[in-house]
Amino acid sequence: MAKRGKSLLANALARQQNEDKQRKIKKQKLENKEVNYPSLNNKKNKTKNLNKEIKIIEKIDENLEEQLDEKKIFVPFNYDQNILIVGDGDFSYTLSIVKKGLIKPENIITTSFDSLKELNLKYGNDLINENLKLLNNFGVKKIYHSIDATKLCESFGINIKNKKHGNGSGKTLEKLGTLKIDNIIFNFPHIGKHISDINRNIMKNQELISNFYKSCYKFYDTLKKQRGNNGTGYNEEILTSENITITLFNGEPYDSWKIKKLARDVIGYSVERSGRLEWKFYEGYKHRRTAGLGETNKISNQREARIFKLEKFNKSKLNGKKRKHSDDDSDDDDDK
Repeated sequence: MAKRGKSLLANALARQQNEDKQRKIKKQKLENKEVNYPSLNNKKNKTKNLNKEIKIIEKIDENLEEQLDEKKIFVPFNYDQNILIVGDGDFSYTLSIVKKGLIKPENIITTSFDSLKELNLKYGNDLINENLKLLNNFGVKKIYHSIDATKLCESFGINIKNKKHGNGSGKTLEKLGTLKIDNIIFNFPHIGKHISDINRNIMKNQELISNFYKSCYKFYDTLKKQRGNNGTGYNEEILTSENITITLFNGEPYDSWKIKKLARDVIGYSVERSGRLEWKFYEGYKHRRTAGLGETNKISNQREARIFKLEKFNKSKLNGKKRKHSDDDSDDDDDK
């Protein structure tokens, strides 16, 4: 019975693949026919019919591409977790995950590197004001500007004070509303400068990533110490994930940044899981250039990108569980 089921599934898959192939062949023939035979009788009618057939096929292809299995899409956080988003630019990523209902709005702390004034100059008053208004209406109340991802504690004013003045948890609770953050998310980190020398460009962006990792480690360590001295009763091992998530475009120069190797060497983190960034899933999210309004050289949603969720390196996982990843790409390459 099991073999029969597998056979039926294989046949169905083969049929689907054959239909896709035939559709592409037909589309190519139609396009070639239109180009190679411009002198046919009744050219206008024939061209009109050919264009109509091409559009029908393109519409079918478009609909197939839009059919995402949302259950299989990798989201690097859970609905009930507390997350800190850094460098969100025009705040379109934060807005997209709230609209999608992926997380409780009150559990989000979202930030921009630029001041509010700088954001308005870069991206326009209308866009920034609209996005901030929508976030507020959805219930995202912790929105901060001028937060440097490489200096999180300093930017938030969070630190461990001496015993005489307390442990600083009061200031942390005032700013963050919690002493527990599960994931710090940085999408498409970049130094924001054009450096023509490729090797120097790579080196400078590696410095940014390394400093971001160190900043996250210090931030988590500070919160841990504040929890321990605050009498809150937090069970750190169970309740705090302390993940770090980075999203990057595929290919060069990003592959040469070797973010996985840096994570291991700098703070002892490794990839817990990774997966493709499905742009259509995050409705309205656009990656903006660090320098200002506009997208990168190619339209962002036409570029493949990958999400890397990092965790504290755990040797027992290597001997026990198989590392999880959401598609067929391995996360075990040490040189990336």
